Amino acid sequence: MAVEDLVGLCVTDEALYTKYREGMMPLLEKAGGYFRYDAKIQTELKSPVSHSINRIFIIGFPDQKSRDDFFSNPEYRAVRSEFFDKSVSAVSRLSQYKIEAAPGL
Repeated sequence: MAVEDLVGLCVTDEALYTKYREGMMPLLEKAGGYFRYDAKIQTELKSPVSHSINRIFIIGFPDQKSRDDFFSNPEYRAVRSEFFDKSVSAVSRLSQYKIEAAPGL
């Protein structure tokens, strides 16, 4: 069963974040992963955390093992360290859930 995460970020450097996405996409695709939704948001109306969220997306994987393997992959960790950690000030995992199949893919 596929697993998806709904994630909110506070992106502070768009150029570096774009490089992160460019570097991680081939690794994500190799792991069978995908982005189903991806949006920049302008106004946050309510939040239980003190940091703002200006990017929200759904990232998914074929199963939990694929997800765990992807995020622990040394190649991914290197891309994350080089670009993500310097371009994002906060991460909020808003939800994680399992689905039979990702609609729209």
